[in-house]
Amino acid sequence: MKNIKIVILLLLAFISPKLMFAQNGADDNYIEAVDYVTCICINDALPIKETRIDCGNSLIQKKDIKESKTVLLFEELQSLKKAKKQDYIKFLSEDIFNDNVKYKKIYEFAKNRKATTLNNLKTDIKNYLDANNYVSDVSPQSEEIIQDTTGLEANDVQPVTVIAQSSSTRGSSFFAYNFWTIFFGVLIVLIIIFVIIITKKLSDLKNNIKNKKRESVQPPLPISQNPNLSEINKINHEIKEIKNALKDITVSKVHSTATVVPAKENSVITESKAPEKIRQEIFYMATPNDDRSFDISGRSDDFRATQSLYKFTLDSRDNNRAAFVFFSDEAGIRDAVNYPQTYIDPVCDPQNALNQNAKQIITTQPGTAEKRNNKWVVVDKAKIKYQ
Repeated sequence: MKNIKIVILLLLAFISPKLMFAQNGADDNYIEAVDYVTCICINDALPIKETRIDCGNSLIQKKDIKESKTVLLFEELQSLKKAKKQDYIKFLSEDIFNDNVKYKKIYEFAKNRKATTLNNLKTDIKNYLDANNYVSDVSPQSEEIIQDTTGLEANDVQPVTVIAQSSSTRGSSFFAYNFWTIFFGVLIVLIIIFVIIITKKLSDLKNNIKNKKRESVQPPLPISQNPNLSEINKINHEIKEIKNALKDITVSKVHSTATVVPAKENSVITESKAPEKIRQEIFYMATPNDDRSFDISGRSDDFRATQSLYKFTLDSRDNNRAAFVFFSDEAGIRDAVNYPQTYIDPVCDPQNALNQNAKQIITTQPGTAEKRNNKWVVVDKAKIKYQ
């Protein structure tokens, strides 16, 4: 049975690296796809005079973006890496542009594009994902002049320079995979040899211990041959008599000091029940609006990672009033300290100076909000501290 368990463990150790590499490969493909979608969307969102990036060969960086709205779009696009969808072709080319709850910035970006422009973007994304490579339509060391007439008159059209870099393809991990396969195979052989040696030594050690125990252990004398038996019985009898005497003394003392308390007539004993706790309804909200309000469309009954920023608790007496506090995960806190004007200032009053290295945002006094039409409007801002 032990040998079977050892074989199973060794097989799992041999198979797990293959599964690990296969999973890592799928994750890398998805992350690369998100980076490509981010690049072409940010390219389209940049002002006309700014230089574009060749998304087939380069990645756009946050530090290269100057406009704050475009930075927020960049961050929401990069947050797609946490989704890790299996069928991400439809997800990245269609779903993200139609979800106004999870991906508000991406939805607004798509809404502000012309139908032809948006369809071209979706087509580029699908073609890239189908091909699954980085081959660019722009020839190496060439420049393409693109004209964007969105929101401009005919005379205001200006050329936009797109910098094209040399195309490259992704290298294969075949060598690395086979290296690790051989490595783990050799490791398994060494482990088997080591287990066999240790098992043999343990078996020899157990046999030696058993032999020594047999030699050292002698059978006890029979009760009839034990000279101390009568003395032991005498001591046990004396101990029993002492216990009985102590018991009689204790009982008599209790009777002499006890008093009788007469029972009250017509006394009624009632059991008091603890008051039932009032159940409070809790829900979560995402990014607030600039006008000190939250859209009801952003409400969720469960906490959503990277999306939920505030926790609301309904007033038990009035369902149109609620208290709220800042409540988010590590990603939400990082976004809040980097862009407090978007995530904090509309609905909170900080009690200390902004600390962009803060790991926590603590609510010192909850805020209050009222439900008006399709919004929760903040009546009193919450007070927070950066820590």
